[in-house]
Amino acid sequence: MSAFDRRVLLQALGDNVILPLYAQLAERAGALDREALSFCEATDSAGLVRVQDAWSETRAPLKRAEAFSFGPYKEYPQRLGPLLDFWPARPDQILGVLDDENAFPVLDTEVVSTLGAARKGTPVIEYLLYASASDDNTVLAVFSDPEEGPRRCNYLTGLTADLVVQASALHEAWDPSGGNYLGQLVDAGTASSTTFPSVQAAFSEVFNRISYGIENAYELKIGKPFGKRGVKDVEQAESAYSGRSVGDIIDNLIGIEALYSGEYGERSGLGIADFLRTRSRALDAEFMQKLSAAREALDGIPVPLTMAVFEHETEVQEAYDALLALHRLMTVDVANALSITITFNDTDGD
Repeated sequence: MSAFDRRVLLQALGDNVILPLYAQLAERAGALDREALSFCEATDSAGLVRVQDAWSETRAPLKRAEAFSFGPYKEYPQRLGPLLDFWPARPDQILGVLDDENAFPVLDTEVVSTLGAARKGTPVIEYLLYASASDDNTVLAVFSDPEEGPRRCNYLTGLTADLVVQASALHEAWDPSGGNYLGQLVDAGTASSTTFPSVQAAFSEVFNRISYGIENAYELKIGKPFGKRGVKDVEQAESAYSGRSVGDIIDNLIGIEALYSGEYGERSGLGIADFLRTRSRALDAEFMQKLSAAREALDGIPVPLTMAVFEHETEVQEAYDALLALHRLMTVDVANALSITITFNDTDGD
């Protein structure tokens, strides 16, 4: 191995990318909760647009943070990720909560906190905000209905309040003043870390999660609705109701680029690129070229993806291929240059 200090790199990634992204997620979840409460006080079209926009703005840091979806996000006992983002949405589970007044006579924050992952989180909020109750009944009409509206609003505001709790818990779990999972990463190989036996193991975890994120983008997020595993199935698309499927993948790439460059927002420091350049500047340039090509291909898909898989197959295939090429470069050439062993992708779509 070179003299490059991977421990300093991990600290920089935590300080400049991971913690700021999770802080942003918690902040935007709070803004979404406030907009949901405001909308339910006066259910008008302007309020619906505001709460939809707040949902999308909350979705951005959540999708960007998938680049490091390990530790408290994935592992028990916390396993906060599915509580925030169990996708695709399961309408039968959601409608089961709304329709079953015997099991759920009151839908408030306390009740929502006890629900399973398929009945809470951003996909459920999306369903309520974008999916109409029937073909001839708009979302706004359902929320405004004197019989259905109050219960749906109670569910919505219970969900957004719970989202604040889960997002804040994720930030706190990483924060040095809280659960300090970042310390587990940075102190890998010392007595202070019970999670990672070596700094190489810690860095490999970060690297592999980036790899999984790229693989999930083409295999699950594009491949499943596009029929790469059989027939086309738009019900398997992420954020299908809002039309944000492509935007979600773009945010995935923004998160990956942040870890690679070491920059997010106004924060900047060491990134994985700095390490790679000590081994191969040519690979660094090639990675950025393929990352840019994937982003451009995604930008070329007319949204929503649920229509594009039928009407714009060429553009969808180009995005799939660009992400596949990026993944191959990451898992072969870049991994070899940095002495990383690629491990099994344990992501199952939730």
